[in-house]
Amino acid sequence: EPNMIYAVIKAESNFRADVVSSKDAKGLMQITGSTGKWLAELMENEYFEDYMLFDEETNIEMGCWYLSHLIKNYDSIDIALAAYNAGSGNVSRWINELALTEENTDVIPFAETRNYIEKVKIYRKIYNFLYK
Repeated sequence: EPNMIYAVIKAESNFRADVVSSKDAKGLMQITGSTGKWLAELMENEYFEDYMLFDEETNIEMGCWYLSHLIKNYDSIDIALAAYNAGSGNVSRWINELALTEENTDVIPFAETRNYIEKVKIYRKIYNFLYK
């Protein structure tokens, strides 16, 4: 869904393709080099280098593929967003230890991740309103 992707990009980079986070995530959808390499393998891209994450088309293609993968894996947009922000390892642990579900994302121990989910949902609503 395009408006979901716009919302993630807004939350991740504020539409700045050249941004690098403190965790070394790069580009519009803020993908780290290690995640980019893993995604390239899964997407059967033969060649990948970190600098490619600054290319808008490459970054969005990888980010969309990854978000889609997470949504399918967790069968929940909110949980997928949590994994996109905090990593699948953390989310899997929260599911097991804290009984995390889409209905109780308030149990997520990272305030940044709780806020991220809400921020993306708000941006998505705004884009849905503006670009029906």
